[in-house]
Amino acid sequence: MQSIPHTVDSEKRRVIFLCFDNPMCNTRILRASQAAKNAGYNVYAVGLENTNIGPPSAKYYSIKAKNILLVKNNMSAFRWRMQTVAVGLLSKLFPMDAARQFLFKHLPYHNMFDACAENLYLALNKEHVLSDKDIIFAEHWQVGLTARKAKQKYGCRIFYDLSELPIVEFSKNTIWNFLMPKLVHSAEALIIDVTDTTISVIPSPKLYFDKFYNKNIKSRYIPNQVLSGIEKPRSNLGKRPKRVIYFGGIRPHRGIETMIEALKYLPDTIEFDCRGYGKKSYLNALRKKAHKLDVQHRFNILDPVSPDCIMDSIIGYACGLSMFDPSSLQLQMAQPNKAFLYLKAGLPFLVSKTTILATQIKDMPFADVVEWDNPIDLAKKISLFYNSRIEIPETSYNDFLVHIKAENFSDLFERK
Repeated sequence: MQSIPHTVDSEKRRVIFLCFDNPMCNTRILRASQAAKNAGYNVYAVGLENTNIGPPSAKYYSIKAKNILLVKNNMSAFRWRMQTVAVGLLSKLFPMDAARQFLFKHLPYHNMFDACAENLYLALNKEHVLSDKDIIFAEHWQVGLTARKAKQKYGCRIFYDLSELPIVEFSKNTIWNFLMPKLVHSAEALIIDVTDTTISVIPSPKLYFDKFYNKNIKSRYIPNQVLSGIEKPRSNLGKRPKRVIYFGGIRPHRGIETMIEALKYLPDTIEFDCRGYGKKSYLNALRKKAHKLDVQHRFNILDPVSPDCIMDSIIGYACGLSMFDPSSLQLQMAQPNKAFLYLKAGLPFLVSKTTILATQIKDMPFADVVEWDNPIDLAKKISLFYNSRIEIPETSYNDFLVHIKAENFSDLFERK
């Protein structure tokens, strides 16, 4: 673990971001840190070193490298999976939350991450006493224990960012669905019980809270948005009118397989680009599917890019895909980064029917809905976008945020 300099301005307060990936590659954390800095806070972060994309190169980001502690992982992928499976299996066998919370500490990274966070608390407290003027911004359920300790020991306020619905996040994964929900529930309860402000990436997580906590938990709706400073892509980039883009994590239940099938119903000049990160086995399965359908020359998997390069990498496409499997509660309610990025970059985009996003874009000229897992319907909607050459006004992005009644992180970090 890196050391961190003691550079706190005693006239300012601090926000400590706790996240289970690299904070410099997490656009939501970067957006929140910008707002916190603009509100007069010093910002710090604890995260994990491993990431599939490089850190942003732009100089305006609020969290500087000197203020970030990264926990290194020397564990093999096989050992990671086996340890997680073992902990999940044991937690399923023990009915008591106390037992599950004990097992929760043995998940990969957990003890190292918590120790790193607590070292940061000690360092900052030594410079200027931590109090309820300071904020712990917890971005993931696994950071709940160290956030809880910070509140108990120092009185810090806790902001819990429900950026996913963690108990059902991987509900379409059979192994996860069998092993992990009870463990995740008991772990998330640690932070839900002490949170001062719950932030939700979806309009209303009431269904989630009612189902798993049986109580009314108020939240503030702050969807994924585009980072300040990179909101306008360079105008000299070429058009890509015969290409469809999917941007983001390349995983099942995102409509990628359906789009590969849809290529069979589209002109041979239309190509499909996937830009993001994914497991090698899944990427190979997609390539095999494209080869089987004889569209491999029209299907491209492109490398992920850092947050400050996203806009330039997607501008000019015929349309973007934001199609999620609506049979998953997590995906049915999702407010994905990609939808906001497409809109800001001036791309029309497609979403699945019976999702919250489909409701939000109803009657909007810049997006349309498709039937999930229906390549013919998908090809038809792409052809409409391709033939109509929709021009999206620059005001559409901000107008859409008003339409869905979204808050911004700048509304959250008010000085107390």
